[in-house]
Amino acid sequence: MKSGDPEPISDLSLVMATKLASPSRTVDVVAKASQWLKASLKGAGVAFSYSSCEEEDHYGFAAITIVRKYRGEPACLDIKIAEIRDRAYIFAEVRSLGKFEGTMFPFFGDLHSDDERDLLLHYIADFVISADE
Repeated sequence: MKSGDPEPISDLSLVMATKLASPSRTVDVVAKASQWLKASLKGAGVAFSYSSCEEEDHYGFAAITIVRKYRGEPACLDIKIAEIRDRAYIFAEVRSLGKFEGTMFPFFGDLHSDDERDLLLHYIADFVISADE
């Protein structure tokens, strides 16, 4: 809460106005991070599906999904890439698609540095290695 007001209506309005004024920046940041991640997955031979924020929603996010079997049950790794303050951020979670187990392994981080990207690659590798195709 920037204003200190217990009802920060103007703070959210300011963020929304800023994003509405430059949608192409959001698309650029998300597209660059998505291209890097897709190239990493393709290079490792990991099958995935992808949907882009560029096609329909300039203020949205890109999504990458990897589906495998984990302990005999179908599971998916959902990765979402969004732009916050001109940086690409990742929210990822492993979810069971079989019997309900909820979110199993959440992950959140930015992709600003090589170290941060490396953390995401380790997270993805752990899922891919521990699950069957």
